[in-house]
Amino acid sequence: MKTIKLISGLLTLAAFLSISVFQSNSFAKNKPTAKTEHINLRVSGMMCSSCSKSLESSLCKFKGAKNVKANYNTGYASLDVPATTQVTRDQLVKAVADAGFTLKEVKFTPKTQKALDLKQQ
Repeated sequence: MKTIKLISGLLTLAAFLSISVFQSNSFAKNKPTAKTEHINLRVSGMMCSSCSKSLESSLCKFKGAKNVKANYNTGYASLDVPATTQVTRDQLVKAVADAGFTLKEVKFTPKTQKALDLKQQ
């Protein structure tokens, strides 16, 4: 009887440890790998889709820029850059001005790469 209880206890312990290891490996795979900065811009002066494309082209010049979008209907643009790319308000003012528009407002939001990957799927 003691042998059966001992074997049963060992099996329970082995099952618990295997579940714990599985969960910790799953957690490790879901850890964010890199941080990015999401930048929202309010821009005035865009009147057509060519304006939007011109602004997108100017914003794409930032190192590592991804998900660059501009919408002339709403007057907003956005982009994601790696956190290591130090983008300043002055640089954004210049990029928007180079495209022929005026930057009215900027909002910086930190994001994790994992969150970005989920949105792109």
